[in-house]
Amino acid sequence: MARRSLLVALGLALGLVVLLALLLATGGGPQAAPPGIPDAGPLVGWLLPIAKYLADAAAVGTVGFLLLALFLLPSSGQLEGLSVQAVRVASVSAMVWALAGTLTFFATAADLYARPLVDLEMRQVWSFLQIFGVGRATAL
Repeated sequence: MARRSLLVALGLALGLVVLLALLLATGGGPQAAPPGIPDAGPLVGWLLPIAKYLADAAAVGTVGFLLLALFLLPSSGQLEGLSVQAVRVASVSAMVWALAGTLTFFATAADLYARPLVDLEMRQVWSFLQIFGVGRATAL
């Protein structure tokens, strides 16, 4: 099991390296704002694609392992054996998905309001959630 976990971690790390390399190669990484224009800063600029990548990868892992447990592994009508392990992996993946989704939500709000994460006010987060469709979609 430890070997499989290592392979999964290496696969995720490789995907992250490829994402960052492509962002740097294509100029898609965070750029400094012109003078006089507010900017959320490089932390938010890098956090957005990384958190979105992790959220998407964890979503695929969660759904994939649940489908594996329900439909592909043999069972006698109850969750047992490998199906239990698949559900446990799916639960860990779901926690990563929730954390990465939360980071994506706050980073998107900070980017929208051009404020660093530490300067983001609760009223801005609330208005992002109420007014903008992307805020509601990211929160769900």
